[in-house]
Amino acid sequence: MEDVYFEEDGVVSLWLGQVKVAPGSNFLRDLYRVD
Repeated sequence: MEDVYFEEDGVVSLWLGQVKVAPGSNFLRDLYRVD
């Protein structure tokens, strides 16, 4: 359970960082389709 939580946190952090670098990127949106 802890492993999953940690992974989720990392993904969110990575997604936020990527979005900051390239906001409004369709590629990133498709890659991180969490909606």
